[in-house]
Amino acid sequence: KGSNWTINKIEYISFVLTKFAEISRLSGRSFIETPKSLRNLSCLVNVVNNDHFCFLYSFLSIIKYDSINRQYRNRPNSYNLSEIKFDPNDMPMKLSNISKFEQQNPGYSINVLTYNEKALIDISDEDAVMKHPFIDIIYRSKIVGAIPINLLLIEKNDNYHYLGITDLNR
Repeated sequence: KGSNWTINKIEYISFVLTKFAEISRLSGRSFIETPKSLRNLSCLVNVVNNDHFCFLYSFLSIIKYDSINRQYRNRPNSYNLSEIKFDPNDMPMKLSNISKFEQQNPGYSINVLTYNEKALIDISDEDAVMKHPFIDIIYRSKIVGAIPINLLLIEKNDNYHYLGITDLNR
């Protein structure tokens, strides 16, 4: 309104609809190797766990990122689960239980993204893409003014695993 700009035409609209009921029961479990296409990014912490606490480890990997030596960040014994409040019955963490975890740990807001390198892309090289074609947000916190914690939920053979995201710009 104030810029005096007008839109002459819209050439392309992409709309993705995900039913929350289909994804709300997704839960991260034990370790899944970081996808090859993401390994060289310096923005992920993938804790090698063999229990159902990968959500907690990925959360702590971001909270404690600067205080844990880089070579130990992927080890579960680097993190003290007693530093956070959680209900063990909620593990493995389902997307539908994250808001409860946020209430138990005030001061943090959690966002969960998912990665799908097999996503179909029908965009020419000249087109401007405003979002990454392989990344979607599947849980967005409703908490305002808290420290944002961004996690990535990856999938392999119907198994899911959370990773911590240190920088969304990488």
